[in-house]
Amino acid sequence: MHILMSINLRYVAPLKALIHSLYINNARCEITVHLFHSELTDGDIGALSGAAEKYGGTLIPYLVSDEHRKMSDKSKIFPPEIFYRLFAAEYLPDSVKRVLYLDGDIIINGALESLFNIDLSGGENRRRYMFAAATDPNNTTAEYVFRKQSLGLPLEVEYVNSGVLLMDLELMRESGATAEIMKHIPFCGEHMVLPDQDLLNVFFHKDILHIDPYVYNYFPASSRSRLGEFRPGYPAVIHYAGIKPWKAFYPSHNEYTQKAKALYDFYAAL
Repeated sequence: MHILMSINLRYVAPLKALIHSLYINNARCEITVHLFHSELTDGDIGALSGAAEKYGGTLIPYLVSDEHRKMSDKSKIFPPEIFYRLFAAEYLPDSVKRVLYLDGDIIINGALESLFNIDLSGGENRRRYMFAAATDPNNTTAEYVFRKQSLGLPLEVEYVNSGVLLMDLELMRESGATAEIMKHIPFCGEHMVLPDQDLLNVFFHKDILHIDPYVYNYFPASSRSRLGEFRPGYPAVIHYAGIKPWKAFYPSHNEYTQKAKALYDFYAAL
């Protein structure tokens, strides 16, 4: 499996925990982690590489060009690293046909092989999907309905969260998707709330295969994400969107956030 991550200096420790959880819960797979960055030190990269190598894995760092960094540095709220995943087809070698992107505030709790190998062909008489992602749990809230309206999205479109994003790099290269993305990035800071995610939803919502959010992009702190059970292996991907579990004020008012916090603490201590 090819896994993509992109962080700044603040996420070195959380990413190390993510790497531990990734390899421990996917021990049968040969995993290469591709890391996009523009400010990490050699020491940071060494620590993250060491975490992957501990399990027989490989981490390959990619220093994002000044051109792409400056192009992405348009938001006063979000760091430029949020856009780097969208350059994956340009930075990764042609031999990498698909890659699974994971946000830095994620812990892996189960197997990812089925997700990585999911059929993106679209089936007979259907267009091939470029991405696979999960519907955001807030998709039907008033805030997100208003956001879809402001972005010009039909209300029936299910707005996806891009924190877990499978990308068909081969199709992205064939279609010129990266050039289309780069054309719009300079304007994202002006009218988009979550610029990288909004861009993906606006221009590629017809190219996204929807995956199960309760399995592959579970938000433990969201009142709209409630499971029948929470166990080893399920959900496979725990996404700490919003308040982070390494912060003192992370909510622990219910069983979901308590178990999610315990999992993060376990992998962070390795």
